[in-house]
This record gives sequence, C-alpha cells and structure tokens, in this order.
Amino acid sequence: MNNKQSGFAAIEALVIVLVVGVLAFAGWKVYDSRNNSAPATTASNSDSTPAVQKADDLDAANDYLNDQDIDSKLDTSEIDAALSE
Repeated sequence: MNNKQSGFAAIEALVIVLVVGVLAFAGWKVYDSRNNSAPATTASNSDSTPAVQKADDLDAANDYLNDQDIDSKLDTSEIDAALSE
C-alpha cells in the first residue's frame, strides 16, 4: 500500500489548539495581574500640587495668552462670509 499523508491529523490539530490556548491564558493572566497591581488613583489625590499653585499656573497661562494678541493675527473674514450665507 502506497499511502501518502498530507496535512495534520485531528489529534495534532487538537494538541496545537490546546498549546495555543494554554499560552493565551497564561499571557492573559500576566497582563491582568500587571494591570491590576498598579495603585488606584483618583482625580483628587493623583498629584501633590497644591490648588493655589495650580491657580497661579492658570493665571500665568492666561496672562501669556492675553499678551499674544491672537485675535489680531486671525483673518476671519472668510469664515464670517461663509457663516452669513
């Protein structure tokens, strides 16, 4: 008998699916444990910058933007014409 085999047998395919499944499960557990091990933070305690310092930084940024005189550099005539139609 001249019997040529080609491809995988059913048991070989099952073994491959089993190995891939075990590796995927192990990888998922490692990924999950790394993501859950980080300490939970909330918006109120995420940093230690005092609120007064934040307000001063916002005031400084606002002053900078006001000094730039952005409105005089913008040409809004095309936008105004399109909106008026």
